[in-house]
Amino acid sequence: MNPSYDAALEEIAQSVLATMLGIEAFRRDDAANLDASAVTSSIGIHGGFNGEVTLRFAPGLAEAAAAAMFRLPPQLVASADIRDMATELANMIGGNFKSLVPAPSSLALPRIVERSAPQSDAAAAACVVLDCEAGPLTIELHCGA
Repeated sequence: MNPSYDAALEEIAQSVLATMLGIEAFRRDDAANLDASAVTSSIGIHGGFNGEVTLRFAPGLAEAAAAAMFRLPPQLVASADIRDMATELANMIGGNFKSLVPAPSSLALPRIVERSAPQSDAAAAACVVLDCEAGPLTIELHCGA
């Protein structure tokens, strides 16, 4: 694990959640137990730095974040809204992180990672777990992806 990557991802994610969605998030030291119902998005960074930032949202957090992003009552949040929120947050957090790594680097398009997609066996270069009122968010950085 790279402590400077952890700190940068923590700060970026907390800032994006607070300023864009009004969601306060606090670092937790233990892993989040997110099951197959978690919403996962990722974005690649390529060029002077090669890696992938992956976000895993607890279902409650995914719904709350989509409701906040699109100013919808929670009961009106659709699965498309959750996917749009997850990819947009991957884009925001990944884009902010990209500004800290060697240039020139560019972002790939953010994507939803389907539950059936194989998970990487490579150890994460950074892993941050944030706790929010609606549930945890895990952010991982895999280098060389």
